[in-house]
Amino acid sequence: MPAMEQNEAKLVEACRRRDEEACRTLYDRFAPKMLGICMRYTGSRDEAQDVLHEGFIRVFSSLGQLRNTDSLASWMSRIMTRTALNYIRYRKHFESIEAAEFVEAAPDTSLDLYDTEQLVKAIQALPDNYRAIFNLVEVEGYSYEELALQLGLQQSSVRSLLSRAKHRLAQNLAELR
Repeated sequence: MPAMEQNEAKLVEACRRRDEEACRTLYDRFAPKMLGICMRYTGSRDEAQDVLHEGFIRVFSSLGQLRNTDSLASWMSRIMTRTALNYIRYRKHFESIEAAEFVEAAPDTSLDLYDTEQLVKAIQALPDNYRAIFNLVEVEGYSYEELALQLGLQQSSVRSLLSRAKHRLAQNLAELR
């Protein structure tokens, strides 16, 4: 077992024993990456930090369920993603699928015209449900089927939300020109 994995295994064991220093070390080591995940789903840094803290509460309370410390980072990422989705679902509420809006043809955009900061800004300007679906499919790589099960929606609703998210993103990008 490589040294980093041994260190993480020892760190996890110490956190399971509620060693405060170990918990702080785990938080400090993974918080920046996990904050990035949270920011993809929330509209602001403040909201992302709220989700991050809630996510770490879940991480620390669930460490006993972690069987393989080799996958610690991906396990934590899944917890943060679920926490962010819960935040959106329960505090922001998804827009009603039945009240679907008329979608016009999306403006023609080429991502090569924008820098990373502009793209992130345009994605963060999406409504919560669009931003979540866009990130889950396009960034995280979830399938329509996985999302439909996780969100309690039909696959066609997931596709529709993604289509609308892309359309809105194209509009946001066109406004940046």
